[in-house]
Amino acid sequence: MRKFLYPIAMGLLLTTATGFAQEKEPLKEFNVGMVSVLELGVKNDGSQGVSDIVNRYTEKYSLYFPSGIYKVDKPIFLRNPIKGDGYSRHPAVKMNRTWLVSAIENKDASVGVINFLTSNQINIIDLNIKCNSHECGIRVDNYAATLIDGVGIYNMRSYGMFIRARGSRLIFAQNMTIFGARDHAEPCVGIYNGPGSSDNRFVNIEMMGIRVGMEVYAGYTYGSNLHIWTGCLAQKDNGTWWRGTRGIVLGNGAHFEGSNIYPDTSFYALEQTGPHCAFVIQNIMYWEDNSTGGSPDFDGKFFHCPPGTNGTLVIDGGEIGVKGDKPNIGRMQKVYMPDAKINNVFLRCDFPIKAEHIDKLCLSNSLPSYTVLYDDQGFCKVADIFTVAETGACEGILTLDDGAAFKIALAKDKSGTVEKTNTPLNKLCQDHELKFVEEPGLVKIYVKSPQKAPLRARFDTTYMGNYFRPLDYSLLRTRGGSERYREVLPLQN
Repeated sequence: MRKFLYPIAMGLLLTTATGFAQEKEPLKEFNVGMVSVLELGVKNDGSQGVSDIVNRYTEKYSLYFPSGIYKVDKPIFLRNPIKGDGYSRHPAVKMNRTWLVSAIENKDASVGVINFLTSNQINIIDLNIKCNSHECGIRVDNYAATLIDGVGIYNMRSYGMFIRARGSRLIFAQNMTIFGARDHAEPCVGIYNGPGSSDNRFVNIEMMGIRVGMEVYAGYTYGSNLHIWTGCLAQKDNGTWWRGTRGIVLGNGAHFEGSNIYPDTSFYALEQTGPHCAFVIQNIMYWEDNSTGGSPDFDGKFFHCPPGTNGTLVIDGGEIGVKGDKPNIGRMQKVYMPDAKINNVFLRCDFPIKAEHIDKLCLSNSLPSYTVLYDDQGFCKVADIFTVAETGACEGILTLDDGAAFKIALAKDKSGTVEKTNTPLNKLCQDHELKFVEEPGLVKIYVKSPQKAPLRARFDTTYMGNYFRPLDYSLLRTRGGSERYREVLPLQN
């Protein structure tokens, strides 16, 4: 049979005119660059397992997987980079992209379709992984400075990415899709970052049909443009599954710093399970829809931090949507975040905002500054204090930008009587008149200015009892024909 030379990268392989069916040992001088797995005898039609050949040559070469379907019959243990011929954002397995389709039968997450067992830098670029049972998509157990770019992980039941290696800046992952299985078997976690690994980066990642988006148990994790959608597949009427859904979970003192984070539709959007954890997020987007209407348990929380964990939540910018339905108006989510630092976050809701719903729609314990416009009588509301608890107390400082400052104190006894005191703190207060108007569950504070000119007002709490706090109506927005509270309401005589 006539032989010919077929050049690849920096070396030559001896093969036959009929194709590449025979496995050939690459020439020793061919150990630089990337080798096509087809040249090593691998089939890309899904007919044969590829794991033995890939595991044999990954120690020597970086491997290129042309488009096609590769049957992974055993876990692949990488020691050098791999590259495919195309990342898909859709779970359909097609020949025009590179698909590693698992045939592994594993009852837990002890192995992945792709595993790291080296300290070498292992890049994974432009390919897709389809899981079969409870194996991970990608499992990192050893230190490896790694770039993952353009990778889809589908039919995942345990973990999309499982990182347990020790070290800093192990993983930089970007442009990924992680898709869970329809049966939502536990744990079904998009990305797990275990103790010992910190300073990992995750950018432009969508996680769909999963139970938990991210679990982070180490150091600092950085994220940007993350869409974590736990509610896009079946079983929303399964209360056990619904109560276990989470956007991002922190433990063991982990810190998460991110921007453009979208924890979409989960029982707890953000959760801290251990002490001294922290979320610092710029521009958050959250929408709690009513598609879980069949679930026996609606009520979740936007932010969950068990007592004694001393967690931190800082959010600057974004929007939180809360949607109810006719039999369960406003029951979908609690967005009150005690002791959090919240700025420039809007609450969007499509049901009338009434006193019994206020607890669902509070943010932090201080009101931001906002401009107040006086009515014809010179009065304008500057604060609402939520007082539906049986007893409680609140103290704070009301400051106007003309320099006037008042100390406000409210205290509610068991009879339901709210004692209200107002102490001027400087002579400028004499230019203003302060009044309290009490309604069920609320104490409204109005200030009068003889100039009737716009002013900036701020109410900062110095003491705030639980369920006895300020409510900033200026942050509330409603949709459609629902009742809308304005930023400024005139004093009702």
